[in-house]
Amino acid sequence: ALIHDSRIVSSQNLIPAMPASVKHYISASAISFYPSDDTRCYTEQDSRAVPTKPSDFASRIVHDWEAAADKAARQERRVVKLRIGLVLGDSGLLARLLPVYRMGLGGPIGDGRQWLSWIHVTDLIQAVQFILDDEQISGPVNLAAPQPERFQDFSRTLASVLNRPHFLRVPRIALQLGMGEAAELALASICMQPKRLLDAGFRFEFPELENALQDLTSGPARL
Repeated sequence: ALIHDSRIVSSQNLIPAMPASVKHYISASAISFYPSDDTRCYTEQDSRAVPTKPSDFASRIVHDWEAAADKAARQERRVVKLRIGLVLGDSGLLARLLPVYRMGLGGPIGDGRQWLSWIHVTDLIQAVQFILDDEQISGPVNLAAPQPERFQDFSRTLASVLNRPHFLRVPRIALQLGMGEAAELALASICMQPKRLLDAGFRFEFPELENALQDLTSGPARL
């Protein structure tokens, strides 16, 4: 109820309260709009092919969140719905994984085949600014690097960047016990590509995973 109300109810209250001078409404939700699938990669054009009544909690939240945002368009506003992938930065999943990998205990989870659509936090911020400046962009926008990775490849790259071994396989249940609900970020398999951003001319500073992880793990002040 807390998660639902903080996203959907707050949107429902905010939109009618906004003055007419507000012409742009940017809603930031999540990659969970798309269903978990090992075999396909989604672009914004696939939105209509996604089930309108998803079965899992995270997807239902995102669908309801976007539906609430759509009501802003009825007031002649530009509405942009950001679908944000796994953000790599100073907190979140990466911060939880790093201590394990630095001890040389990192490895793929389960079979490691699940997709991980990631984005460096710098690219996330720059993409939001790009969208604010380009008033021709509206509707859903995927915020993820153009090269999603299988988790086994993400895991191997992270171990390599840290100069640590990579041979252990982590059972799914172990991650769930250690991370709780946050484990779903690593266990879901959603491949998402930023077609709208690329078509609009946005250039990623960190389009490749290795460079992104090197930037986030280098220096004494970093993770």
